[in-house]
Amino acid sequence: MWKLSKVITFVVMLVIVISCSKTQDDKKDLSIKTDAIEEKATGTHDHDDKHNHKEGELCIDPVAGKVASLSMDGKYEEAIQVLIEAKDVPGYQWDAKRIYDSIIYLYDKTKQYEKNLDIWRDGHSKGLIFNMDITKEHFKPYLELEGFAKILDKDNEMQMNEKKNKK
Repeated sequence: MWKLSKVITFVVMLVIVISCSKTQDDKKDLSIKTDAIEEKATGTHDHDDKHNHKEGELCIDPVAGKVASLSMDGKYEEAIQVLIEAKDVPGYQWDAKRIYDSIIYLYDKTKQYEKNLDIWRDGHSKGLIFNMDITKEHFKPYLELEGFAKILDKDNEMQMNEKKNKK
């Protein structure tokens, strides 16, 4: 069971892996931004020209790599902090849903349920929909928290509006 938990944690963290199938200019721009995130998260600066990727080559986002590594080592609080810092970096928001889902997962894993209420509110303010299925077991602790019902209502309202807009 312990090994399965580690594997699941690793797989979930790799969900935030970013494909480098953008143009070379976009890659350079994203590399600059992800370098800043990585430096802030690790406190290091790499002067190597590590971001010269061939077209179509897969690269691991530095945030995803750092979070996966920390999670595999059981350093969940550090992983959460890296994700929280990454979610507020301008230009990195295009992948916000994966970042938010990873933060939610880690807060859930560490039983910091109240903190997820703020994460959901913040995500909703940015237009993110979480498709909450309260029939799932991991939502049980949230059902008793004050404020969760409003968050659930907001998520359902946003889902309905999205469906209406698609028609």
